[in-house]
Amino acid sequence: MFLRILLDPDDCKYHRFLWRTNEDEDPDIYQLNCVIFGNPASPFLASYVIKRIIKDYGINKPEACDVLEKDLYMDDLIRSCIAALEAQKTVQDVCKMLDEGELKMQNWISNRPCVLSGVPDGLLRFYQSKEKVLGMTWDSHADQIRFFPVLENVSWTKRGVRRQLARIFDPMGCWLHFWCAVRF
Repeated sequence: MFLRILLDPDDCKYHRFLWRTNEDEDPDIYQLNCVIFGNPASPFLASYVIKRIIKDYGINKPEACDVLEKDLYMDDLIRSCIAALEAQKTVQDVCKMLDEGELKMQNWISNRPCVLSGVPDGLLRFYQSKEKVLGMTWDSHADQIRFFPVLENVSWTKRGVRRQLARIFDPMGCWLHFWCAVRF
């Protein structure tokens, strides 16, 4: 996502770096013309660009605006729809809006292959039974989200379990529901 966001030509000079292949040569000076991962401002710029796309191209697409505003986490878009036709329309509208803003969604996945028929040609269509999404595994055939934490040297005390839970990236709060149900 970051590499699709171009910098203003006046700002490129602030993104210069030196590169040399041999220690005997003087380094060459290069400058970036796009936002890169690792730049402290990159997450803000990505959010700003999405909000600007919503403002500029979302006039007649309220559902797509809602999806991009509430269901997009960096470059992962997770949306649940009741009807397949609703999902197809959402996919088409999101693709149109992002195309107009010169961003493209890739690696679409759905538990209903008919939904992906709305993905425009040229974009990668992706359909597997298990896919990593925001640090979790989504089984699209069973429509279940699962965690597979790596448990190494766990002290099976309340403190040890909490320490392991804190290491899991869980933006949806799934572990919180589990934790509230478990008693030690």
